[in-house]
Amino acid sequence: MSPTAMRTRQTEPSAASTPRPPSDPAVEASPEGLSALAAKVLDQLSLSAWLPAGLFAATLAVLLQFRSQGSADLEDALGAIGSAWLPVLLLAVPVLVLGTLLTQAFSFGAIRALEGYWMRRWPSRWLRSLLIRWHVHRWETLKKRKGRYARVAFDNSEHKIAALPAEVVMALRARAHELGKVVPSEPANQALLDKLNWRTACDPWDLARFDDARQAVKEYPARARILPTKLGNVLRATEDEIVNETGEDLLTFALRRRSWLEPRARLQHDQFRTRLDMYCTLVFIALGIAALAIVLAWGKPPLIAPFIMIAGAYVALAVVAYQAALGSARGYCTILRLMKDATPQEAQAS
Repeated sequence: MSPTAMRTRQTEPSAASTPRPPSDPAVEASPEGLSALAAKVLDQLSLSAWLPAGLFAATLAVLLQFRSQGSADLEDALGAIGSAWLPVLLLAVPVLVLGTLLTQAFSFGAIRALEGYWMRRWPSRWLRSLLIRWHVHRWETLKKRKGRYARVAFDNSEHKIAALPAEVVMALRARAHELGKVVPSEPANQALLDKLNWRTACDPWDLARFDDARQAVKEYPARARILPTKLGNVLRATEDEIVNETGEDLLTFALRRRSWLEPRARLQHDQFRTRLDMYCTLVFIALGIAALAIVLAWGKPPLIAPFIMIAGAYVALAVVAYQAALGSARGYCTILRLMKDATPQEAQAS
């Protein structure tokens, strides 16, 4: 199971456990009762769903006005919408609420899709296999690059440690070149080796390339577990690390250990997860708007060029949203690692 299934919720006391007074029809139909009902309904909708839905509703209103007036003049479109604000409002509010309900309902599916779990039937299986092969090739390339950068970094700085015993230099070279463990014959050399790191004398510009490649490799799971998307691999790498080290089911892990975090880390956990939901949903909202713009340009020659530009802008927004989702996933994985190392005593102390 993916870490995306690990969103926890605060449980509330069941309404069935407390006695309720007889309902009064006048109170139920009062404006206060309707307002409270509306507030309860809207309270169930998360901010991560409101923002993509709001973007969709606003863009849809502008695109429809463009098509109605036959031009892509934004000033005229906003003026027309402002002069007829009541019909627009009556149409936009239901679209906004319905869009929010749908985006929230499919937010988990959006994450799963961007992880690559939807590609299960032909011809999507062919695309999945192609993408997995590409990521396996990239993982192998990154591993080779990491080893090459480590060797270059050490070899360029080996003259700086030439005064050390030959056995120690040989052992450090074996570590940098990933040739296995070399044990010095003399205890004094072994004690010296334990205090040293092959990176110590390396130049920072050489180590920067090595660290970049090493971090890129860490964002992949084992070769047999590689997924067809970058987002899926980032999340699965952390998922496998947690399962291997704790032996716990991920859902149980999250439900049990989230409360072990200190309040600030718990807040960051929720924030990163909310952003991950929002950005993944925004990817599909932006692609949907791009497709809708192309459809609405059909039969309106003056709108073809501007609507193609609008579609291109929203495709670019989808790419940016995907990169933002990757950033949120990395932060989310960091909090999951904190959960792995947390103890109940830390939560009690905070």
